[in-house]
Amino acid sequence: MVLQAGDGQASGLRVAVTGANGFIGRAVVERIERGVLGAIAELRLNDVRAFAHPGAVVVEGSYADAGIRERLVGDGVDILFHLASLPGGASERDPPLGRSVNLDGSIALLDAVAGTPPPVVVYASSIAALGRIDQPVTDATALRPTGSYGTHKAMLEIYLADLTRRGLIDGRAVRPAGIVARPTGAYAGFVTAWMSDLFHAAIERRAIAIPARADTHIWLQSVDAVADNILHAARMPAAGLPPHRAWTLPATVVRLDTLVESLSRRTGNALQVDYGAGQHDQPPLDASAALAVGFVSDGDTDALVEAVLSRIAGR
Repeated sequence: MVLQAGDGQASGLRVAVTGANGFIGRAVVERIERGVLGAIAELRLNDVRAFAHPGAVVVEGSYADAGIRERLVGDGVDILFHLASLPGGASERDPPLGRSVNLDGSIALLDAVAGTPPPVVVYASSIAALGRIDQPVTDATALRPTGSYGTHKAMLEIYLADLTRRGLIDGRAVRPAGIVARPTGAYAGFVTAWMSDLFHAAIERRAIAIPARADTHIWLQSVDAVADNILHAARMPAAGLPPHRAWTLPATVVRLDTLVESLSRRTGNALQVDYGAGQHDQPPLDASAALAVGFVSDGDTDALVEAVLSRIAGR
């Protein structure tokens, strides 16, 4: 464990989480409450929708609102996990809301926590910041986003790095990809919802149509691997980290027909898939820089399937 409570916080860390009642947020909060970060003096959880969480301070509303930011981080935090955003599809349908949440509100949130001593800030960026890419991806791949969502993510990565350079925060950004499997009915706004639905279709023994060829390669990660990596990002020592602290997380690069075969074996039922042609083939991923500092993937396709189905089953 690298992080220690700041001066005057001998009893534990003050931790804030945006998007705390979301798919990733709940998995991160589970780990915090299991003691992954050590002793917690106060846990503050924010989400735009109402929810209850015993043992934590729940702040309902959008962090784009100054009053919500004040309640969440106004008196300082030791660690901020900024996990909330308006998904890419929803951002394209409502550009003003996308800018308010993903750019303006996020910048204001980072400004609100900036100070001395600098808090650790873990920001959930996205591979959308890279844009559509046709060459193998490394951490040296240029950011060329093709949509508003990815553009805002790339801009926040740069701002996070600048605040870190100025000594106002200790920022770390991670770029997850293809996080599966979101709960049934929680797909709204995600253009890649079919990736999650593929796993649910296998469990429910129903046929499914997907917008991709059988030989298409995609990057996938279980929500548990993503949450583990987010907590790892918070715990990394600052010494030796690069100036632009953003890592494309290691993912399992799967061929769709191989994934379908694995799901069929694991569930004992031949998954019927009607393939399409809309999804572009994702290139090879070289995540050696992320692996070198301790980030991890789920492993091979069978290991990914086991992790995802176990989470769905509640194990």
